[in-house]
Amino acid sequence: MHKNVRSLNINSELVATPGTSMRRVTVGAVAVAEIVADMNDATTHIFIDVEKGDARITYTGEDPVATSLGHLIYDGANFTQCKTAAAAAKWISELGGNVYLNITEMTSQ
Repeated sequence: MHKNVRSLNINSELVATPGTSMRRVTVGAVAVAEIVADMNDATTHIFIDVEKGDARITYTGEDPVATSLGHLIYDGANFTQCKTAAAAAKWISELGGNVYLNITEMTSQ
């Protein structure tokens, strides 16, 4: 099974948003929302990598459910998404243990 998420047509001019720091968010067996609630106003996208386990994500307002509801994001996957999608996202660990999201805020030059 292919376990990489590939990003296509992402603006090659994206850079880390000045004045922000990389953050690490822990996702466990309870759905987590607003992982980037306090983003910098200049941020337009975020870069995320998933570490230490698989996770599920929803964007519809529904809570993801381990093993059954949400897009399955594999351990080691990384991707860029717009600020609006990131703000709508809800996450949960696929198997109940802690999963870590490493997040960098990005903006256009």
